[in-house]
Amino acid sequence: THGGIVVALNHLNRVLELDPANLQVLVEPGVIHADLNAYLKPYGLLFPPDPGSSRMCTVGGMAANNAHGMRAMKYGSTAQWVLGLEVVLPDGRIITTGSVGSRALQSSAGYDLTRLFVGSEGTLGIITQLRLKLLPIPPARALVLALFDTLEQAGEAVRATFAAGILPAAIEILDRGAIRAVNLYRPALQLAEVEALLLFEVDGNPPGVRYDAERIEAAIRPLARHVEWAADPTRINALWEARSVVGAAASMVRPAAVRAYTGEDICVPLARVPEALRAIAALAARYEIPTVTYGHIGGGGIHAGLLIEPANPAEIARVQALADEIHRLALRLGGTTTGEHGVGLVRAPYMPAEHGPALETMWTIKRALDPRGIMNPGKLFPP
Repeated sequence: THGGIVVALNHLNRVLELDPANLQVLVEPGVIHADLNAYLKPYGLLFPPDPGSSRMCTVGGMAANNAHGMRAMKYGSTAQWVLGLEVVLPDGRIITTGSVGSRALQSSAGYDLTRLFVGSEGTLGIITQLRLKLLPIPPARALVLALFDTLEQAGEAVRATFAAGILPAAIEILDRGAIRAVNLYRPALQLAEVEALLLFEVDGNPPGVRYDAERIEAAIRPLARHVEWAADPTRINALWEARSVVGAAASMVRPAAVRAYTGEDICVPLARVPEALRAIAALAARYEIPTVTYGHIGGGGIHAGLLIEPANPAEIARVQALADEIHRLALRLGGTTTGEHGVGLVRAPYMPAEHGPALETMWTIKRALDPRGIMNPGKLFPP
């Protein structure tokens, strides 16, 4: 945003040390998420955060933006799986967070500097190594597919699942537009084009997985048009494909259009997800911008894929106005303008409204560590 130098860390992509006895691994920031889990699989281990961009996102990027993803419902955000970091500070000093030489899985020693840098979006320093906590791969999993005639029924089904005492690993929603996009992109899936589709994933030991899947099915059946569950890996992968391709498939709904990544990452209280989805659809209709909406309904995360023709200046102006309305909608509903993608440049103007006086405390930390403002200038904070 101000000229300057880009520091690209994608070639720092080595796994430096695997310590299975202590359930941790030391990696460089350029390691691709999917590659890391492929490396860990023969050892029966898993790095649980699961962003939809697993095959392209780096672990360092996940930490810098505190990525969440589809299984954050059960396993939390990236921050909960980072034990320590090596960071180069703006003045050139190198520090290790999470205790120098530590192999412990928890600590209460001093300020939690690891959490300070995770989610800081490169504004406080450059992450050059990450010590990550791992889990054994769950031996079984199942997927529940449910179809709903209304968004409200889908929202009620999530609440019914929690009321039944079940904590799924993931709960994903696709609206009618997202379902249509998936069917255009993968016709073999042949998903029913209802108003809402939910996917519930449960994992753990085989008897527990079966119990959880059956409990979810029983809890939501009165609300759904159709419910089924599967424990067969082939069927699970086929159903998950519907969710995994929706981001790429969004533009299929409108030929010659591209997806504008703005206003696409709000998160609202669980009880207000159906209201938010209806409001986004109404706003998209008002601004005449085709929109495909999906997200992590179990945590309130909503991704609105706004489809535009980039050569059309009028559409660009309308999509910017629509994105502004979506961000303000999130705050009005008691949510946040970014549930997992980060602030960057686009959402910086909303930070005063979202954080209030706490934003000045963030500025104080920024000025203390980076008084010259050389680390990712123009990002995270409003001008």
